[in-house]
Amino acid sequence: MTDNLFCQVGKNGFINWQVKHIVEFCFEIDLSEIKKFIPTRIIPLEVRPGIGVLSFSIPKFPDGNLGCLAAFDELALSVYVAQDLRKTSPDGLDRVPFFSTYMLSVAANSDGFLKHTYLIDKMPIYLCQNLVIENSGVEKENYDLVVYDDQGMIADIKWTYPNFPQEQFEKKDAFIQIYLGYQGKLYYETLLASVDSFFIHQKEGNAGKLYPHPFFRGLDLSKVSSYCHFQFVALNIKQYSFYTPELLSPLKPKDFDPTKHNESDIKAFLNSVKDLSYS
Repeated sequence: MTDNLFCQVGKNGFINWQVKHIVEFCFEIDLSEIKKFIPTRIIPLEVRPGIGVLSFSIPKFPDGNLGCLAAFDELALSVYVAQDLRKTSPDGLDRVPFFSTYMLSVAANSDGFLKHTYLIDKMPIYLCQNLVIENSGVEKENYDLVVYDDQGMIADIKWTYPNFPQEQFEKKDAFIQIYLGYQGKLYYETLLASVDSFFIHQKEGNAGKLYPHPFFRGLDLSKVSSYCHFQFVALNIKQYSFYTPELLSPLKPKDFDPTKHNESDIKAFLNSVKDLSYS
């Protein structure tokens, strides 16, 4: 498997993805629940006593990524963790991380992307059956989302600040730290993003519902609030670059490793997906 084309990508240090837009919903969650799912050496972000942040992010990708992929949607679940200010931005700029996160689950309606992001980015993929992400209203300033697959509903999420002033969009350059539990080891990866139209808010309101589904890795959703700590949307994305993951340390025996779930299914999936021909 190490000789195929998937593993030749990223040797120059990073891969830049073309992304149409990203909508992210960050829910408050009991810190005690988060701690069950992150390695002991990683410190969860605590936004107020006993409360952490669960991120539900949906990037939309156009045709042509990796030279051959058709358009697809990604679904990413993570928890916000403490920033490591010792780790600097790989572009040499003197800036602090926009946020740091530990990945729990990644799904997509593209087999090629899932194979790539598992082998190269060390992402903990979850194999949804016929994943559907309904967010066609993004271009019409409607950021509500409905997500489901053959096993049932995953999320029905509401944007709680409709009709916000469009002049509040701003440019955003972000350095993001990503931690990954992968095959018994802890990795660190950097994401650099440059966005022409970015908007973040903390408008109160009912943000909808996350539904019990295997995508959530057994997370107790009763510990998740019905409102968001914040929500953001990114449009006109100019850069979305993932750098090659760096090995930090082995996971401890009691640490949760999301890539150990359904290992046999993932192995069969990887063998079933043909290698990509990158242009």
